[in-house]
Amino acid sequence: MTDPLRKIPKEIRTLFESYQLARAEFSEQVSELADDGSEMIDMMQRVRVVELLKGLTTDNCTNIQMTSLIALGKLLRDDALRTTSLPSECLEPVPVLLYIMDDQKSPYKLAVSFFLRSLASHSADTAEKLMDMEMIPMLRNLISSKKSSLKEAGLWTLLRLVETSEKNAMKIVDSREFLEMLCLSAQEPSLSVRLVALSTLSHLCKFNSQGASRVMDTSMETLCHLYTSFSDYDKNDEDVFMRRELLALFAQACKFDESISSQVMDQLFRSIVEDEDESSLRRLDLFNMLLHQDDTVHRNAVICLSQIVKHGKPLVDKLVKPPFSVPDVDAYASSVVSVFSPFLYEWKAIDLLTSLSTHSYAHLVAPLADALMEVFRNSSEPHLRFSLLLCFTSIAEHSKKWEDAQHVVKFIHLVYEVVYLSPSSSASLQQAALSAIEKMISKCRNFHHLKSLMTHQTDIHLITMILKQLSTILPSSPSQSRQFVEGGHLSFLQELLRDDSLDESCKSLIKQVNSSFPPSVVSYHTPNYEDHLLSLVS
Repeated sequence: MTDPLRKIPKEIRTLFESYQLARAEFSEQVSELADDGSEMIDMMQRVRVVELLKGLTTDNCTNIQMTSLIALGKLLRDDALRTTSLPSECLEPVPVLLYIMDDQKSPYKLAVSFFLRSLASHSADTAEKLMDMEMIPMLRNLISSKKSSLKEAGLWTLLRLVETSEKNAMKIVDSREFLEMLCLSAQEPSLSVRLVALSTLSHLCKFNSQGASRVMDTSMETLCHLYTSFSDYDKNDEDVFMRRELLALFAQACKFDESISSQVMDQLFRSIVEDEDESSLRRLDLFNMLLHQDDTVHRNAVICLSQIVKHGKPLVDKLVKPPFSVPDVDAYASSVVSVFSPFLYEWKAIDLLTSLSTHSYAHLVAPLADALMEVFRNSSEPHLRFSLLLCFTSIAEHSKKWEDAQHVVKFIHLVYEVVYLSPSSSASLQQAALSAIEKMISKCRNFHHLKSLMTHQTDIHLITMILKQLSTILPSSPSQSRQFVEGGHLSFLQELLRDDSLDESCKSLIKQVNSSFPPSVVSYHTPNYEDHLLSLVS
């Protein structure tokens, strides 16, 4: 059979071959230039490179389609294009690509997958439009593929489709088939496949309690098996990577649901060996993770625990109380809390300590007060300071011994100086500091603790708080009333009462404090009382 192209003149064949080669070379060079960063991408976009590539995605030549899809995928990863209409414009060839994809070989499927996940990562809206284009069959075929590369490509595409879109995530959650496929993928020999499968499950859990419950109902048994299959010390990198992802997944799942948190606590973090002799005793497997050499592992462990204990006292008790008989329960509980001392610069760890304080274990957290105050003094991170304010307030409200140790007063001085008086503190942080100080002052039942706050104090907000507390302390304690007078504080209040700029509420509180003393004592400490006595003589 004769070749029909032989009848075409050589000049025409050369022309078309040159055009074919030029298209392939164009998309390949764009792909290489896209690796040079945003500046190069911006310059190429000025000459409408995306429109040129978009036309090549449906070219008759499969290789040109593949190179143009890869080039487009690299361009779409640039943050500068997120605010443009280009991602939406790139949706046009997607239906055709999905239609012809099944009949193509693996390299083509990988190229399409790369393009689709780059497109999906731009916004929730783009991801939802993609999902509406019959993506489910394509995802199913890729993830169920026996080839590890195709399976991983499908999982990455699914991850990008659900990570920003609750609507897409719920579509997948509602399909038990996909959850089971993800569970199977999490047990694949390939580490990269396992990690992206676990990461996808984590994103499916993060939007609402319904999604988290369905994911964990389907995958809990598999996840528990994976978690408990590791060696205690994670002797290889694969174990460490898997541990990271599993702890991140458990943290997401426990965020919404108390029952899930209880299951996770029971099945994973109570891995007590049956032999209870001292040499083999393990309290909580999670404590091993808190002491893990990998920063991400121990950080995820802290986050996971903080999510668990926020659901209430029963789960806090599971963490703190020993699961078997021990000679000294308090010593055991104290050792549990002390494990968190290396993580005081992480706000999630502070939130965890706040939950412990709120649920009857403030006396165990109180010994960390000096360390917490040091963190507060040295850190300028607003979120951490907010967490510390809540933690200190919770300790003060729920611990009887803490006040006796005078940590309350130390903390009030610290917050007042470091946050409330600092011009760099935001208005919301200053307001939170003031609220914490007010709760702290209400905890002070001894004038001795308030004495240092009274000295040379001019801030009207702080004075008002102190006066409210004094009006409850002094009437019932003659000895403290005597200390108050002898320290010159009654005289200070009388001077303050003469200040015309003082608001009426504050004056009313001063008069209320004055009522705790005989009128003659109050008169004696009134400014210029000597002149009044001299006027009586004359």
